[in-house]
Amino acid sequence: MKIVQILPSLYMGGGEKFTVDLCNELAKDTTNEVILCVISKVDDSMQLLSALNSKVKFVSLEKNIGFNYKIFFKLYQFLKFEKPDIVHTHMRSLMYVTLSIIMLKVPFIHTFHTLANKEASSFMKQKFFKSLFSYFNATPVAITPAVQESIKNIFGKKFDNLILNGVTALQKSNKFEDVKNEIELYKQNIDTKVFINIARINNVKNQVLLIKTFKQLKEKNVNAILIIVGSLSHTPVYSKECKVLAGNMNNIYFLDEKNNVGDYLFCADALCLSSVYEGLPLVILEAMSLGKPVLSTPVGGIPDVVKEGVNGYLSKDMSVDGYVDIIKKILKKPFDNQKDIERIFKENYSMEICKNEYQKLYWLLK
Repeated sequence: MKIVQILPSLYMGGGEKFTVDLCNELAKDTTNEVILCVISKVDDSMQLLSALNSKVKFVSLEKNIGFNYKIFFKLYQFLKFEKPDIVHTHMRSLMYVTLSIIMLKVPFIHTFHTLANKEASSFMKQKFFKSLFSYFNATPVAITPAVQESIKNIFGKKFDNLILNGVTALQKSNKFEDVKNEIELYKQNIDTKVFINIARINNVKNQVLLIKTFKQLKEKNVNAILIIVGSLSHTPVYSKECKVLAGNMNNIYFLDEKNNVGDYLFCADALCLSSVYEGLPLVILEAMSLGKPVLSTPVGGIPDVVKEGVNGYLSKDMSVDGYVDIIKKILKKPFDNQKDIERIFKENYSMEICKNEYQKLYWLLK
């Protein structure tokens, strides 16, 4: 089967990483021909480009920043030439393939990586997408039950395809010992608990909430540190706000973007997320692959995965007090069920399972 996956860009993000992992998993099947098409320009230094399996054909349409109507035609010509059996779009790329959906007799699948009302944020966009799904050969897919419900609410109850997100289980890299030693330097003593946030630093990921939480914990002499791993350059104004708020606190550390986040998760006691809205962050599944519990705000599809006392805790609301409560909860009763968390991951969220479900849908639509 010839499969084209389409991404708007190749910046390090959950949807982008998922697509690269899916391409790699699909390419393991020698009967598949997999092509990854990225609409925007791609820099050779991008981490995800180096993570792409050599069996996956890579194409960039070299789009610059900003809207470009020519991409509609460029994508159409590209797909017309390649003659794929299935086209799988992600994130903002759906808008750019509309001409191709209308003109080509090829099945299209679009994965919603966040709530449908967030991706299709305007009334006109919702109406337009609904027409693509209702009258043309385009099929929406949800990554969690919450995302599924949002799709049904906006586009119609018949659009109920659900394929749970999957990731490749994390492994230690050759940098692990260095990371372990680095984390030890941040700890106040051997009993210090290590909490890690791995996410883009921006207002949606809401690191300000975590910083305020750990400032309050410090005032109460709680022996815990927060490590924030994420790019400080993509949103410099918000990043500066976070660093100013953290000040010279010795229990909050900014480490910028890393290509070996698994090493940091291995050294952490729990993953912390504080998003304002989400689909399902892949880092939650990656943490589970290591048996690590997750502490999060109760948004998007996260409550579909994080179960109270089983593999983590959800704050009661978006307040600092609400987040402080779940930190105190895990400090009082740490998780000792690492193998159970790993089992939940293997049975539900591995990339192999996810790939198999998409491949079934590809064959069904083909």
